[in-house]
Amino acid sequence: MKKGELVYLKDPFWHKNTNLGGKKAIVLSTDSYILVKVYDYHSNPVKCFRNEITDKPVKLEKKSSEDLKPPDENGYKLLQDYLDEQQEADSSWDSWII
Repeated sequence: MKKGELVYLKDPFWHKNTNLGGKKAIVLSTDSYILVKVYDYHSNPVKCFRNEITDKPVKLEKKSSEDLKPPDENGYKLLQDYLDEQQEADSSWDSWII
């Protein structure tokens, strides 16, 4: 990857609840992550990693409406609730230690 090179975002590529998979982009920077400017997108620049972009056009597959939904934020909440419960359970054992 070089600065100014034309690349394509692999599908799916989620950014702010928008699937940018298959869109063209220009490389702006290649530090620890790659910074690209995506064509026809309002929220530029976009950070990505080398495995999320390609130099060849991406063939998009037909997907069901379920596949087109962004990642479930509720899943994160459920995980956080579980971790909070575990932390409370761990702290309750402290009262048993003499």
